[in-house]
Amino acid sequence: MEKLGFYQRWRNLMMQCVSSVTYSVRINSKPRGQIVPTRGLRQGDPLSPYIFLLCAEGLSALIKNAISEGIVEGCKPSYVWQSIMAAQDIVRRGMRWQSDAQVKELIDLRTREWKMELIQRIFLPQEADIIGGIALSSQLPNDKQIWAVTANERFNVKSAYKLVMELSSRSERACKEILPTKENLKRRKVLEDSGCDSYHTYEESTGHLSWSCCRAQEMWAISKLFPRNCAWPFLSYLDLLWFIVMVEQWDQDWVEKVVMVAWAIWQNRNEHRNRGKKKNISVVVHKAIDYLHEYQACCAKVEVHIPSLDANWTPPPPRHYKINVDEAVFGAQKAVGIGVLVRDAEGRMVRLFNINLNALSCKSSLGNIGYVGINA
Repeated sequence: MEKLGFYQRWRNLMMQCVSSVTYSVRINSKPRGQIVPTRGLRQGDPLSPYIFLLCAEGLSALIKNAISEGIVEGCKPSYVWQSIMAAQDIVRRGMRWQSDAQVKELIDLRTREWKMELIQRIFLPQEADIIGGIALSSQLPNDKQIWAVTANERFNVKSAYKLVMELSSRSERACKEILPTKENLKRRKVLEDSGCDSYHTYEESTGHLSWSCCRAQEMWAISKLFPRNCAWPFLSYLDLLWFIVMVEQWDQDWVEKVVMVAWAIWQNRNEHRNRGKKKNISVVVHKAIDYLHEYQACCAKVEVHIPSLDANWTPPPPRHYKINVDEAVFGAQKAVGIGVLVRDAEGRMVRLFNINLNALSCKSSLGNIGYVGINA
């Protein structure tokens, strides 16, 4: 923690937590003894996962330093390392190639600039503008892998955990039985009681929480997705999805509604447990469906029909020039590109150039561009 820059007082508090911890052993359902550990924390201690993250961060830095100095060229995974090796897929998903040399045919190695004439011949105008706007390194380094999740392109444990959370949706986590239900928390020795808040005689599993609980049944009744008082025995959330997708083969729209209502049940449970807020069930269900409709509307592809125009270019009068203008809008870059083509009465190209405008200068600049005739 000292190397990571933690304040001295914080380090002292952490060490007090580690050095002052004691354990008890349950004998005949009663805690006995005050065991003082002499070799640090044990698995199951609430502080253990956070200490692991700090140690893993330091270990990652040590390994990286050893590799850069040539001390370590490879490692043989042991049992302890199996969890780290299992995270390789997450690391691969977060890595990106940072490339300058793979497109060397488009780069002038002498001037260290893009070959814009070649790029404009190969790519569409808007694509050429985007490529030309990419800054090149003056050193033209070789390709290397970077960690694309952090701003400084360096790996850390926190960003890897964040990536895992983004890759794993709530529905997927529920199917894999890794949601922090009371049943799962008891299995991990975080809680002693796994009973449902509404009916304490039942364990709060994903199946009970999303289906058989009385509050869940009320929400499903309001949603009208299932027949009223249906007695289908779903033991887990995965059983519920399997039934509607594989057995009954529901339409995608209905499946999405089921997933959304199940998400609302989970969110409402967390709000009630952590903040003490008990919302109206009907409001919760309708808000969830409205949220789904908003999401579907954002994802829907709007087809815009543009009528085709049979436009034939006509030459200007003798000793005149004709200027044709076209534009393209780049939403991601918040910019507009304008191409200008000047031809004479014989149809020969006299001048060709393009104008790039950002969002601030578009309004004032567009008014100065139009189709005009120029005397020779």
